[in-house]
Amino acid sequence: MIKTRLIKQLGSSSRYLSQFVYAFLAPLTLFAVLVKIDAPASIFPFCAVPVIPIVIMVVMLVAQKILSRYFAIYHQLADTFLEKMQGMTTLKLYQNDSAAEQELAEESEHFRQITMKVLTMQLLSTVVMDTVAYGGAACGIVIALNNLRQGQVSRQGAIILILLAASYFLPMRQLGSYFHIGMKASDQIFAFLDLPEKAAGQTSLPKKMAWTVSDLSFTYPDADQAALNQINLSIPAPGFTAIAGLSGSGKSSLAALLAGRLTPSKGQITIAGIPLSALSPSAWQNAVTLVTSDSYLFNGSIKDNQLMAGPASDSDLIAALKEVRLWDFLAKNSGLDYQLTAGATNLSDGQKQRLALARALLKGRNHCQPRRLKRRHHPQSPQGSPGRQDRGPGLPPAQHPGHR
Repeated sequence: MIKTRLIKQLGSSSRYLSQFVYAFLAPLTLFAVLVKIDAPASIFPFCAVPVIPIVIMVVMLVAQKILSRYFAIYHQLADTFLEKMQGMTTLKLYQNDSAAEQELAEESEHFRQITMKVLTMQLLSTVVMDTVAYGGAACGIVIALNNLRQGQVSRQGAIILILLAASYFLPMRQLGSYFHIGMKASDQIFAFLDLPEKAAGQTSLPKKMAWTVSDLSFTYPDADQAALNQINLSIPAPGFTAIAGLSGSGKSSLAALLAGRLTPSKGQITIAGIPLSALSPSAWQNAVTLVTSDSYLFNGSIKDNQLMAGPASDSDLIAALKEVRLWDFLAKNSGLDYQLTAGATNLSDGQKQRLALARALLKGRNHCQPRRLKRRHHPQSPQGSPGRQDRGPGLPPAQHPGHR
């Protein structure tokens, strides 16, 4: 999945690259023109220009660690803010908004501190670059005026040199302003381009959907520790199993791995003895539905959202809603014509998940006969600890209602 965050970096990277080329071509072009008017006054500023890139490189070495922390904290604060805003109704309902406010305040203070460090570093680099730029321009102007006094250059030539002396340094000075943003954007873009291209499998789906997970481990990018470590379990089909565990124990990660949304760091997942990576991606996506805690619901009616799973009659829609025990609420509120706001903010979190699950049930009926999955937790699995198992209706293959 391509993150839009990477796409947004293209603008920053393109501005940096164009300024990078201009910063080196402009002084060369200017020197080629002005050296014919007054060689000494042109040579000194031209020789001072490379000092600015040297300063930038030194700053880069110092700032690299700070900038990495800055962007990590920035994205973490943005994610936390969005999460709290989306769950504000629930926080108010359970009178937990004060704790959320305290968490946001702490993360905001942390972000303020790292921002001040970045600004201090950038201010110091700006002072050094400005000293070199304006000092070099001033020296060039002094040399031009001295040559004018001695009659070695005409008045018109001296005026041209004085007016254009600062132009030697301005492109490189602007490059310094783009440098921090451009380099960070370039790092993220090139890291994405360097990712190995995953070969698509061609094997068709087996008739018997028996799953086996062997020594499965998974670590998120840039994470310090594994989200899942040495997971072993078997899932005979048909059946139903709820994955239960403490918050943060890896239930969502395991569900995403089983659905093919994530790639294991170690170990493998097999379906009837066939590695998951060898199966046809399109066939697997049609057979598997993953309902997450943030499955998106669109602005429109309940019926419009449900029909996104495929063609279905009103009776089929109502049957699916009854299976997830949501129809009693909707029947009192315009039924299938009940209008949702963007993101279904006029429903509770539980109702949103039930509605997303009903949509998944409809998709399963459009592609295959619904079956009940049964999963057994291996003793080595962190999900094997005792927990509350959710009971629900029959699910299509690889449906994971208990992954949160």
